[in-house]
Amino acid sequence: MNRFSKIALVFFYFILVNGSEGQVIDSLKDIYLQGKFITVGVGGGHASLQDQGISPLLYSGAGGAAQIGYSSYTAKAVHHAYIRFDFNSLLSEVSGGTIYSYQTTGSYQYFNNKFDFSTAKINWSPGLFLDFNWALRDHTTYTNNSLHIDTRIAFSPAINVNREFKLWKRQFEIGGTWSIPVISYVSRPLFASTQFPATVNKEEPKWFDYIAEGSFYSLGKNRKINMQSYLVYRFKNNNGLRFDYYWSFANLNADNPIKNAGHTFLISTMLKL
Repeated sequence: MNRFSKIALVFFYFILVNGSEGQVIDSLKDIYLQGKFITVGVGGGHASLQDQGISPLLYSGAGGAAQIGYSSYTAKAVHHAYIRFDFNSLLSEVSGGTIYSYQTTGSYQYFNNKFDFSTAKINWSPGLFLDFNWALRDHTTYTNNSLHIDTRIAFSPAINVNREFKLWKRQFEIGGTWSIPVISYVSRPLFASTQFPATVNKEEPKWFDYIAEGSFYSLGKNRKINMQSYLVYRFKNNNGLRFDYYWSFANLNADNPIKNAGHTFLISTMLKL
């Protein structure tokens, strides 16, 4: 974890626990928080990659992101689902090579309010994550074997921590979620190729061919941490603005090991249905 991530964690912890200027108001079970929302956001971030299937060198670079999501708040549970698209231009300082990374992430999050451990200031709720990640990476320096596809599906226990407060007579929510996958399904070719793995020796590949021939990995083989921090400003009509910061680190110990990490910032509008 770099210095920026540590500062972000300390910042969110300070506001959650202290927040002396903020007046604590009612919990997530309050009626103005219940309902269904659509979120649409844009942003950017930075990613790092060391993929033995492409190159043993470290590649890193900035990029953009766009996300659309759906949230449902009830007195018993909170449901979140989103799809995010990321593009990063990754550069190796050693070789000068460039990798274009196109990534799609789908996530479903469930938190059970019936088993929360709320205090007077903070709401704690356990939950579950189901994540799908599909990445296409193109090494522009290679004339052959330039394309590489990485497909992962992960199941994770998670916890959500949040706090409602008022500041300058405005209504806010701040919080964070943390998850660690306990079991993952990963489909990765051993080497990059000019053809997608699903199209080899097949004239009309099926959609599931792109995730076939993968393997299951437990926590020991696939070490990954996901963190999401957010700040929500709510309008009087229950719509709002949402600021999200995502951080993740993954280390997959497979036949072709890969390490990757990323930061993503998003600003989104929340529209109540």
